[in-house]
Amino acid sequence: MEAIVAYFSGLNNSHVKAGIQRLNCSESGDNNAFFSFLNRLQRFLFIACLMPMLSQGAQECTKIVISGNPDYPPITWIDSHGATPMRGVAIELLEMAFSELSIPLDAMHVGNWKRAQHSARTGKIDLLAGPYQTTERNEYLEYVEPAFMQDPVAIFFKNGHQIDIDDWSQLRAYTGARPLGHQFGEQFDSFAQQNLKFYSASSIQQLFEMLVNERVDYVIYGLNPGLAEAAKGGFSNEITYSSNFISSEPMYLPFTISSPCRQYSDFLSKKIATFIETGVVEELTTKYLKMLEKQISVSD
Repeated sequence: MEAIVAYFSGLNNSHVKAGIQRLNCSESGDNNAFFSFLNRLQRFLFIACLMPMLSQGAQECTKIVISGNPDYPPITWIDSHGATPMRGVAIELLEMAFSELSIPLDAMHVGNWKRAQHSARTGKIDLLAGPYQTTERNEYLEYVEPAFMQDPVAIFFKNGHQIDIDDWSQLRAYTGARPLGHQFGEQFDSFAQQNLKFYSASSIQQLFEMLVNERVDYVIYGLNPGLAEAAKGGFSNEITYSSNFISSEPMYLPFTISSPCRQYSDFLSKKIATFIETGVVEELTTKYLKMLEKQISVSD
């Protein structure tokens, strides 16, 4: 019994100490008291261990912090000077959905797409706007079905230097480029890693510059974002693309697994389905493409 008393003597909880003292005083007799105390102690320790988890689970979703790719119009993007918050189809869809619950959104620019994914992985944001689904991302994102739109992935070439591509294997003879942190479907990514030569850069504008200067033979990027970024950078007349797409990937609005806002996954799922069915996604895509055209014409 003295060994048990010594073991628990360092505990600060007064109830535990009192229980040990009572047992010590009645050592001569009643084993039932000893086992009764151990049962109470077991329950106490179980609740003590459970409390942090209950506290974490009870966290409220008072604001949804979002980030995405700053160079992926019309889905998500920021102005080149970065003076305005992130905007685009994905951001406005989320604003429309959560306005019903009066939950504010904070669309943060945390850096390039690779940094946005890192912010999701480390729990610094609640929701990542517009990623494809991959095995790696499944480890830190809770995907909300359905996808809100499809994203055709194109091969861009310099005008006059197009390559007729019917099969990925034909790209082996050429040098390509892709932005840092981008995936273009797990099948293509696996093939590219084993068979293709790529250069990478942090922005699509840098890659288009490499393309028109003939430092690379082609660039892989989403079709609509690629055309918009080419126009922004003044490359529209110098760049073309193949009508044979690499893939067409679904884009999602997933919560991070550490976010207390995950509790609204089912709610968001229903809102996305409604937005698709009623044509809201298509309307917003048209709206932001026109906005981009206007911005580009003004800057010209």
